Amino acid sequence: MQVVSYTEARNGLKRVLDDVVDNADFTVITRRDSENAVVMSQDYFNSLMETVHLLKSPANVVHLNQSIEQYRAGKTINAPDLANHRSCAPEKAKKYENIDQTKARINNQH
Repeated sequence: MQVVSYTEARNGLKRVLDDVVDNADFTVITRRDSENAVVMSQDYFNSLMETVHLLKSPANVVHLNQSIEQYRAGKTINAPDLANHRSCAPEKAKKYENIDQTKARINNQH
């Protein structure tokens, strides 16, 4: 997270925007006589909104916590093994192609 004044943001808007997009982060813009504002990339915003949506449901929270615990306990399967598993239909296997990326994201959050 970066904090910049309104003047700094105005004078360096391209840099501020490039930073939030390139670093998947956000920047707080301070203002003298008003509330501060936040600038973030569309991807970061979408990710936050998805998280908010998922966490609205208590059942989802329980399921997500169980999944994280299973991951930490090593009870996982990688995408190629899942795709090769005979009980997994090819169309379902495609749904899980990004499983390794998701696991990496979870690791980075904890």
